[in-house]
Amino acid sequence: MKRVLKIFSAVLVAGVLLCSCASVSSSAGLQSSAHPKKIRYNEKRFNSALAKGDFTSCAGMLLGQNVSGNDVIRQNLDIAMLEHYAKAYGASNEICNKTDGLMHDAVTKSITKTVASATLNENASEYTGTVYEYLYINVFNALNYYNQGNMEDALVEIRKINNKQREYITKYGEAALQQVQADTKDITDADYAARFFGINVPALKAKSPPAATEADVFRDSAAARYLSMVFMMMNGDGGNARVDRDVLAKLNPGFDADSELAIPDGKGRLDVVAFSNLIGRRYEQAFYFPGDVVSGVLAAGSHIVGRGPESLIMLPPLADGVEIPAFRIKFVYPNYKESAVPRKVSSVRIVMDGGAVQNLQLLENFNDAVAMDVRVRASKDFGRSVIRSLVKKMSAVAAGEAALAAAYKGLDKNGRSAGEEILARIAYNVTYAGVVAAIEAVDLAETADVRQCRYLPGTANAGGVALAPGTYSFTVQYLDSGGKIVNEEKFSSVEVRAGKPVLVESICIKS
Repeated sequence: MKRVLKIFSAVLVAGVLLCSCASVSSSAGLQSSAHPKKIRYNEKRFNSALAKGDFTSCAGMLLGQNVSGNDVIRQNLDIAMLEHYAKAYGASNEICNKTDGLMHDAVTKSITKTVASATLNENASEYTGTVYEYLYINVFNALNYYNQGNMEDALVEIRKINNKQREYITKYGEAALQQVQADTKDITDADYAARFFGINVPALKAKSPPAATEADVFRDSAAARYLSMVFMMMNGDGGNARVDRDVLAKLNPGFDADSELAIPDGKGRLDVVAFSNLIGRRYEQAFYFPGDVVSGVLAAGSHIVGRGPESLIMLPPLADGVEIPAFRIKFVYPNYKESAVPRKVSSVRIVMDGGAVQNLQLLENFNDAVAMDVRVRASKDFGRSVIRSLVKKMSAVAAGEAALAAAYKGLDKNGRSAGEEILARIAYNVTYAGVVAAIEAVDLAETADVRQCRYLPGTANAGGVALAPGTYSFTVQYLDSGGKIVNEEKFSSVEVRAGKPVLVESICIKS
């Protein structure tokens, strides 16, 4: 009976470890009174508010949440974006600045870490932010300052982007293409477990998603370069604006950046940057052995029960005839399909009050950055998952065998009363159920890291028109694939000055 209690204690402890983690309030450390009022989070109400464009309520609900200490950066990014959409620019400023510092510290530690325990799940680590989020936070913070009329601090954010390009992005590219070295003991234990389960490891690794290439490494943002170019022109810095124009031309060859630098004499320029849709989310790709194996991975002599996706490994009985419950082994990695991302807005245009229409060009598809980030991570995460799952499953199976062998001995009928036999059988059944739970708990704990900022826009369109100095009113219209207007935003009394651009930001975030 003591063995039964030990098994259940182990399962209980595992469950506690899976579910417990230090949590913090999303609003901890925030000083500005400009943040929305905290509201109790409710998923249904949140989704309804998001669909209606009530970003203030959405931000308030996230501010009212408690989150894992490892997820503070991700949660902050979501709140900052929702506050930006709600035009709470001062509040978004504060959380952007705070999070930028947290990301810098976390990313620095992440890049310099080359050896890691492969048995530690990525979700148990601090979320550092993705490489694209590391740039986009300054893009939207620059817009926060600009929309408050603070051009000086907006330019500071632009300079931060340029500094990150020099100090971080290059290092990221180098680190992204390097294989993370796992602890030697973890690798040895995994090889032993694979032999025990009858798995052909080289064949299993061949099932891995492709390793990242240079083409998969995120290097720069067209939206960041556009914003820098426009702000430099506003500041009279044509030299740096031309540098941004040249980089933008390489990032998005189809985008007309030359017009920004060629404002006709005596005229000014009205520019609009329009953010629409919501960025797509990565998801967990699960791979089960032996169910998802076509051929080549199962070693000779291994026994499988069942067929197809439902097939399981059945280990040979122990010497006394005790059989370990049949099981499978789960491996995971993050995946992403842009084709599955809903895109309600397909095109954007400006309609001047006089009737003139100007289509805005696609500046950047932010989903491309997610797809690249996933391709960089998938192969590494799969390799770590193979090691982690094999080692933990082996430990659970070995412990289960020992527990069942001990419980089986208690079934010896010699000299037992009928009541004692019933109790012994109950004890064995309880032990068996505990072993099943402990083995399955390994799969439940094996999860892919699919964390990301969820409320970045999906696309950015931009462009403009040269106009005589004056005050103008216009409407930004968002159209679906059939040309139907799904939303529009009216702007009035926008002043255009000779020789310089003026930038207007518009959003149409539809869930």
